[in-house]
Amino acid sequence: MKIKHVFTDMDGTLLASNGRVTTTNASLISKSNLPLTLVSARAPLEMREAVTVLNLTGPQIASVYVDRTQSYQALFSYLKKQNIHHLALLFSCNTPASPTFSQTMKFFLDSMSEVKYQTFGNISSPEDGLKLIPQLKSKKFDAVLANRDDLALVLKQNLPADFIVVSQERQISGQLNQIIGVDGIVTLIPKVILGSFPFHF
Repeated sequence: MKIKHVFTDMDGTLLASNGRVTTTNASLISKSNLPLTLVSARAPLEMREAVTVLNLTGPQIASVYVDRTQSYQALFSYLKKQNIHHLALLFSCNTPASPTFSQTMKFFLDSMSEVKYQTFGNISSPEDGLKLIPQLKSKKFDAVLANRDDLALVLKQNLPADFIVVSQERQISGQLNQIIGVDGIVTLIPKVILGSFPFHF
């Protein structure tokens, strides 16, 4: 069977742990002369760097968060009611260039500016979370906003029971393990419309 087209996820698949395409991957993809389509839960702007590095010209598939405003307001309102004092915010990329980072921090600072916090970047796998646990315990964090459900689950299983773990996602793994998430919580947060669509830059 001849391969005619490659479809790939980004985080934990195509990208390195720093959230970027390696020169090795870019070179191998270019040499393959196969059309490549990124299929990701990321928003289109969060895919732009990979699309540029890989010189992709065809349609890419991204997740669309129609409006996270109400979701973030409800999440941070919930966290405020829990009287947290020190929040860890985990991101694949914790720089203003990341739309997710910028949006999350805007809502966090608007809602909870009095709460001590620290952002962590290059966190994109459960293994990254396991490495972070000693630091979360030693710096006396009492809550963490993880950027993935699988990461949130690892943290929930390895942190003290009174530690609040929430996730930016709301996938089946998070639902089954009762992890509070930004996306699509029915009991805490108004429904968020999710979908996928092809796009070009």
